[in-house]
Amino acid sequence: MAERAAWKCRVRKRVLKVEALCQDSFQRLFHAATLIRHPGDASKAAELLQGVSTSLTLAASYMQAAELLALRGGSPHPRRPLPSLADLHPDAADVRAALLRVQAAAATHEATRLHLQCCRGRLATLCFLLDRQSKRQRHGFHAVTEPQRAAAFVALENARHSLHACVMEINIALLALPP
Repeated sequence: MAERAAWKCRVRKRVLKVEALCQDSFQRLFHAATLIRHPGDASKAAELLQGVSTSLTLAASYMQAAELLALRGGSPHPRRPLPSLADLHPDAADVRAALLRVQAAAATHEATRLHLQCCRGRLATLCFLLDRQSKRQRHGFHAVTEPQRAAAFVALENARHSLHACVMEINIALLALPP
């Protein structure tokens, strides 16, 4: 029986890691938004967002790992995992409900990654333009860089909103999982 409950603890640990990574990423996105407001800090924001991308990729791995652990742990034969969450035993309804929330979080998580990718592309363009500006010092160069900065900021705000939705889903999932 203790072995049966051990897999639920492992699933919960993975979901807790997802929550920690997403919360940390959310805070770093907030900091990046303050950096993007100043075009001179675009390279710092780009570096910060590289770390966020790495954290979000790791969070996606933990989401998948939680589901795989549940499919193996919930199976009567751990060497043969269950085909889907719907096949979990009724005793594991809490885990099933939590992992359905994790799946919903994964969808918003993917949207976050796409918005973040867009933001990073805009920042790369902005950094390139700013580098060119320092070499030429043209008048009116702000008209060229400002649309890139504004587009990066909008993409970052979209990433923050979708990551917030992801964090909310993960928090609901944690409420469903036994401690």
